[in-house]
Amino acid sequence: MADQAYILFVDDEKENLLSFKALFRRKYAILVAENAEEAMEKVEQFPVRLVLSDQRMPGMQGLELLEWVQNYDQDIVRMLISGSISVENKLEAMDEGLIHNWVEKPWKVSELEEMISEAWKKIVDRKE
Repeated sequence: MADQAYILFVDDEKENLLSFKALFRRKYAILVAENAEEAMEKVEQFPVRLVLSDQRMPGMQGLELLEWVQNYDQDIVRMLISGSISVENKLEAMDEGLIHNWVEKPWKVSELEEMISEAWKKIVDRKE
């Protein structure tokens, strides 16, 4: 799977990681990480094209991780999952190019599927 493009889902809640992987593993190559440090290692090791990160995690917060991802490779699509930061802060992060979109927590499967599908289409279109 060396040429396989991955989606990386980052959340400190194991149940969310298991749910995400179960829902999307048939359609996409999925990686999961329980914290920002583990996520950064996976971004460096695998061809990750999309990162979805929870905002509230121990240690480094989601926006900090996504800023690191942007600096590492600005072509990686970045999405924030949060129920804890204001819409104004999310819009500011979008305006600054830090995130491409966000998902409210608790996330709805249909909403998440649609956002991932749209992002993946842009990723595939870029490659062509």
